[in-house]
Amino acid sequence: MQKLNAVGDRISWGVERFLIVALAFMVIIIFTQVILRVLTNIGLLNTSIPWGEESARYVMIYMVYFGAVLGVQRGSHIAITIIDSLLPKFGQRLLHIFAYLLSLVFFTILIVFGYEIMMSTMPQTSPALNVRMGLIYAALPISGALMFFYTVGNILKEIASYRNVAKESANE
Repeated sequence: MQKLNAVGDRISWGVERFLIVALAFMVIIIFTQVILRVLTNIGLLNTSIPWGEESARYVMIYMVYFGAVLGVQRGSHIAITIIDSLLPKFGQRLLHIFAYLLSLVFFTILIVFGYEIMMSTMPQTSPALNVRMGLIYAALPISGALMFFYTVGNILKEIASYRNVAKESANE
């Protein structure tokens, strides 16, 4: 379990750094585009960055999917907790495990179909950047695999916590 946590911590560290760099890149590109448009509108320049909007769009796609990875890892996605709060700790653990298992089904679908989309779009290239579109769609299976990994870790934590709750209940 400790090795799994260590691997997960390293992955999340890398994802966090990627998101920081991606956000900085996006801000710089979009800010530069705005300045160039203003200068073009007032007649001082007549230029823009032809690949700026497209690159910002693709970076945003990666940011959304990898941000979702961190949300799964930290357990910070929105949840409806009314049923959870009505159950005893034992029931809460079972409900969490059930929800994680449903999530694993979704992440498996994301991985499988994301991979298919990635491979089918690999021959296509983007208009401005001339990047293979399959590389853009790679965000789907990669983020799906990372979310699957973190969800398995969350299930293992719930099971360990479930065992602790069961021991406490038996001692009472």
